[in-house]
Amino acid sequence: MSRLSVRPVFTAHPTEAARRSVLLKLRAIADLLDTAESDGVGLEDPRVSRRAAELVDLLWQTDELRLERPEVLDETRNALYYLDHLARGPVATVLDDLALALESICVSLPPDARPLSFGSWIGGDRTATRSSRRTSPVASSTSCATTRCGTCSRSSPRCSRRSR
Repeated sequence: MSRLSVRPVFTAHPTEAARRSVLLKLRAIADLLDTAESDGVGLEDPRVSRRAAELVDLLWQTDELRLERPEVLDETRNALYYLDHLARGPVATVLDDLALALESICVSLPPDARPLSFGSWIGGDRTATRSSRRTSPVASSTSCATTRCGTCSRSSPRCSRRSR
């Protein structure tokens, strides 16, 4: 059990790239609806209805597609957006569920186990495909540094010490 490891890997496939501005607006709509539900009100509340209409209007006016291909650093920032949101909720839930499932069969993970970690291919592809020719060693290095700083600043102080 101490070697159990799941490692989802982020890629930067252009067909799956959504603009961060669209993602942020969708997140704002979801947050508004979650808050309204937890407050016991719905879209029938005039303030909630008005704000939802504003957000949907803003989303409607936002271009979903980029006119130009994103640079490696843009793709890195997009992955950090997802990592940040994963770290704020779903990751903890998955790890808690795993611990409970293992506990139910009388198995426990060692305290230093890392059953879930994330990887990234963003900035690392230097194959001869047309889309990846723009990935230079400098872009790869910048992508790695940005990812390390971004994930460490969102994580525990232990991560910051390890990354130095």
